[in-house]
Order: sequence, then structure tokens, then C-alpha cells
Amino acid sequence: MNKRGNKSAIVLSFLFIVFSLFIIFEYDPNDSITGYFTANFENTDKYYANQNINGSAILVITAGDKISNDTEFRLGIYDSNNVQHSLEIKSADYIFNKIFNLEKINENSNYYFNKQGSYKLELLNFTLHYDKLGDYKLKFMKNDFGRQAVTLIEKQITLVETPINQSASEIEKTELLGIRFDNDGNFNTFGPEFKRYDLLVCNAKFKSKDKLDLAIYSPNSENEAYREFKDIINSFDNASIFCELDQSECAVLVNITKFQPGNWKCLAKQGDNFKFSNLMTMVGSSPYLKLDIPDFSVDKNGNFSGNTINLNQYFFDPDGEKLQYNIIGAKQLQIIIENGNIIIKNPRNFEGIETVTFRAFDGVQGNFSNTVKITVGSGIGNNDCYPVWDCGLWGECLGGLRIRECNDKNNCGAEIGMPLLSQACDELNGAIGVRQQAKTIGVQNIQVSENFISGSIRYITIIIFIIAILGSAGFLVYWYKFRKNNVVNKEPVQQNQITSNNKSDNSEQLKQYIETMLQQNQPQQKIKDDLINAGWDKNTVSELMNYVTLKIFVKTKLSSGFTKEKIRESLLSKGWKKEIVDKIFSELKI
Repeated sequence: MNKRGNKSAIVLSFLFIVFSLFIIFEYDPNDSITGYFTANFENTDKYYANQNINGSAILVITAGDKISNDTEFRLGIYDSNNVQHSLEIKSADYIFNKIFNLEKINENSNYYFNKQGSYKLELLNFTLHYDKLGDYKLKFMKNDFGRQAVTLIEKQITLVETPINQSASEIEKTELLGIRFDNDGNFNTFGPEFKRYDLLVCNAKFKSKDKLDLAIYSPNSENEAYREFKDIINSFDNASIFCELDQSECAVLVNITKFQPGNWKCLAKQGDNFKFSNLMTMVGSSPYLKLDIPDFSVDKNGNFSGNTINLNQYFFDPDGEKLQYNIIGAKQLQIIIENGNIIIKNPRNFEGIETVTFRAFDGVQGNFSNTVKITVGSGIGNNDCYPVWDCGLWGECLGGLRIRECNDKNNCGAEIGMPLLSQACDELNGAIGVRQQAKTIGVQNIQVSENFISGSIRYITIIIFIIAILGSAGFLVYWYKFRKNNVVNKEPVQQNQITSNNKSDNSEQLKQYIETMLQQNQPQQKIKDDLINAGWDKNTVSELMNYVTLKIFVKTKLSSGFTKEKIRESLLSKGWKKEIVDKIFSELKI
């Protein structure tokens, strides 16, 4: 070869190398999208000629995968010379319509998938068939215009002759359904979703009397059935198998005890003939309370008085998921849950009752417990919630009685200091019982009006009172000069009787008056001032005020369910005299 020929060969070789490098760098097979197919050829490689091959082609797109506008995805039957004989095509437009977070990366209509993780996309449901016997390849391919097609997955198959008196359509129908039975033995079907421990029925309708196998597949058992039934037509001793008398239709009943969320299906098989069912999707179940959580007690350090409580013994998750727990309603206590165990901490040194609710959560769904009372220490203590009563006006006097409504603005749930909701009355003089009671202890008419006259009469009285103060100083001097004598003249009560060991009826009436005023939400100091101004001894008033307040407290605790012994123990531990405590219980006839 001459020098000119050598130079030409060198130039051609150089151009070939450059062109080869261009092809290598122009297309990187590692940029291709992964994919697979799922169909009725998964567990066999032989098919009858002209038999339909049915299934789905699946793409798995991950971050960075590239797609072009001219991309095609092909699924076809190819012979040994790579000649296609049956083909299904889906263009990239289908993907663009399904996935919206694709970003353009250059001017050549290329796009890439920018979402983190992966995206599973059912590209197409296909049906392929070919009538020539022989060995073939079933290929799922990605083809970009002007580039070499890339095979995502392929499978070797063999088309064989259809047996005499046997057609490819022998199995007419395969169906998967959920089924529920009522107490009378009747059943209802449901779908397409089901839960763990539900019953599924796989039903097949067929023509041939040949051996029939049915199997149910979970999402993670593509190569091995979750449950398989062989030759069900002749399996008379299996209670899970049901067949029509003419043996044209059979079904199997399966209790799904395995938690595998996703798509389930069943398969009917006669010889080499297969037919898959529709899909049923397993979804998660909510945890639930299988047993009420009991009330329990702890000391002021948070130590349980009895057995500790583990919430895992009371909540149940059908899917077997590990449960997380939350606490609702705790105000004074700090409640911690560790592996289901309840741990109580009492940073405020609280003593009383805390009411809470527990919630179990499996990461997706949750459910609540019953209401649980936690008794701390004696269960009796200073309550941070004090009722604030808001009462409406008295209603009309009907049949000798009038009523009103009172609401606690703080919603404490207690009746401490609740005002009277009804009282005796007459149309001319208004309230009867309370006026008489005030008169008994010597409270003057002006005080009675302040406490008990309602509506417009109340306001008129106040105005008259103000005018009287501004216009008649002499009347005030006269009133202060003679009020004690007036009180004594109206009720000749000996004050030293109140402080004596044997209190008279007047003392009992005074206690009753104090209790009535407290129930009407009158401030303690105002009640004391009124009584002292009316001539009662200051020490006596304070003594009886404490006594009545304690009595109301005891009545409230008794109505809340506390026992006499527990209340008595708590009061004595706080310094109350035994004689006073016992006298209150005696008066209450407890």
C-alpha cells in the first residue's frame, strides 16, 4: 500500500474512532428507565398458539432518569432473527400526562424526573398473541428516535399446538372478592379493598372437566402462592372449597392472616391454561381498644398503689404494627409511656384526681381509650379550678315558685358555692323563704333588698338607696345610732349562746343562713361584714363561717364518690379537729 493509501486508512480509522466515541457518549445505557412486566406467563414458558398473553407493563422511574418526547415503549414477540410479530406501543406523551414533575434539561426535548425516590407507573395493559409454533422472546423495550433500542426485560417463551378438544378459552372467568357472613349465614361480597383477617374468595368459571388448580398470590409472593389448592374438583373433604353440582364453577375461601399491603390476585389453572383475576388491595386497619383501661391510684411520688399498667395489654393493632401512644387531658401530672408502660411524674406535688384519655397510633391511623381517673395521694386536695357562677334573672312567679339558670364560667364540674336555682314566691311580695330567713338573724330590710329583689325592682331600690344617701345624712346618723337596738329588739338572741358549747336554735339558723348565702355565690367577706354590722360577734361569725365552708366541702366530696373514711383521714391530716369533723358527718347523717 502506498503512502497516500496509508494516509487515507489513518484518516478513516481516526474518523471511525471519533464516531464511535460520539455514539458512546451520546447514549449512556445507564440513563435508561428500568421496567418489568407482570402477566400470566410468570410461572410458565409454554403457551398455546393463538392464546392471548395478558398482563401489565410496569415502569419504575427514579430521580435523574431521562425521557424524550419521541420516546416509545414497546412490548412484542420477537423471533430468533429479532423480527417482531406482535407489538404494543405506548408513547412518552402518556408518561408526561401521568407525571407532572418532569423538568426540561436542554433544547432537544429531553426531560428528567426530578422527584426524590422512585415512581411506579403502570404503562399499559397488553394483550399479545401469535399463531406460529416455535421459540420466541417476549421483550419490553425503550426506543428513542435515532438511538439504539434498549431492552428493559425479556423472557423466553415457546408457542405449542393447542390440544384436540381443548381451547384457550376453557377458563371463562377468574374473580377475586372479599366476603363477609352475617349471624344468619348470609353473605355479602365487597372490594376492591380489604384488611388483614378478612375472607377472600377466588372464583373460577370453566368448561373443561380437567384438573383445576386455584391459587392466591400476595404482593410479595409472585413466584410462590400465598395459598394454593390442587385439583379442587375432586377435593371433597376440604371445607374451604365450593363447587357447583355441574362442576362448571368452583371457588376457594381463604382467611388472609398475613399483613402484606398492596395488590393481591388469584390464578386459575387447567393444564397449561391460565387466567388471572382482578386485583384486591390490602389496606391497613386502625388499632382499637379491646379492653377498658381501669382507673388507678398513685402516691404523690407517682408510685402505683397496685399493679402497673401496660397499654399494650389494652390496645390491639390487627396489622401487628408497633403502637405509639399519646395522652390527652393531663393538667397536673406528667405522664410518660415507655414500651406501653405508664410512668407517672408529679412535679407540682399535686394531690387530687386527674382525668385523662389515651390514644394509640400505628403511624397511619389511631383510636382513643375510655376516660381514666388517676387518683393521686388521698385524692383530696386544693383544686386549681374554682367555679365562677353566672346567674340569670329570676323568672316569673308561677304556682308559688320561680326559677333561674346559673352556669359555671370555668366549667369546673363541681357544685361548690352553686346559688339557689329555685325559691318560693308570691306575686305581691316576691321571694318568701329567703326574706324570712334574713329576718330571723336580724338583717335589715335594705340588706334583704340587695340580695333578693330582682329585675326592675332591684334597680329602682338601688336608685332610691343612692338618693337617700345623698339627700339624708341625718337618716344615716339615725340608722347607725339605733341599728343594734333594732336588731336586738327584732330578735332577742343572746350572742354568748353562739360561742358556748351548747349552741341554741339561733346558732343553727345562723349556720343555715351562711350556707344559703354561700350557695348563692355571695363572697364570704361580705357575709361576715353584714353579720358583724348586724351585731353578731366577730369570732362567732368566723367560727361558723369556717364550719359551714367545711361542711359544704365535705358534701361536695361525698357527691363526687369519695368515702367518709378517706375524707375524714384527709381532713385530720390537714389539722382539722376531730370533734368538728365528726360533728359534720353526724349532721349529714353519714
